[in-house]
Amino acid sequence: MKEQYTIDEMYEEYYPKIYNYIYYRVLNRELTEDLVSEIFLKAIYRLKSYAPERGGFSTWLYTIAKNTLIDYYRRNVVCEDIDDYSNVLLPSKDNFAAINNETHKKLLAALALLNDRERTIFYYKYYLEMTNRQIAKQMQLNESTVSTIIQRARAKIKKEIDF
Repeated sequence: MKEQYTIDEMYEEYYPKIYNYIYYRVLNRELTEDLVSEIFLKAIYRLKSYAPERGGFSTWLYTIAKNTLIDYYRRNVVCEDIDDYSNVLLPSKDNFAAINNETHKKLLAALALLNDRERTIFYYKYYLEMTNRQIAKQMQLNESTVSTIIQRARAKIKKEIDF
């Protein structure tokens, strides 16, 4: 994997991934766009400080994204009504393309019920199609813990949606 990026290459390769990473946590398109812009500005300013020997580029960029999201939540206590999610569109991805509007609303409501860690792991597993081992490494968890969290998250979602 390439470890030295120009600004254009970084943006082209990682913008969709970072966008979706943030979107699945905030479930608001405008807020996602603002946060992703902030993340890439931080990454651009810090690009020369990236040290490959300390970790992979994607790990470095996702750490900036995670910390930006934490900073946002610290600055803003977010309380949103579940009805606010009814008009939000999921970013397109093959496995979500066929979901109808009613199921879409149920899915967003179910995702909103997951805590941040569950939603993050669910995103890694089903959107990025990462293995449990990859997720465990990314989140610094035990692989069996990841498996348990996935099972519990699926159970919560299944309660809300009849697939």
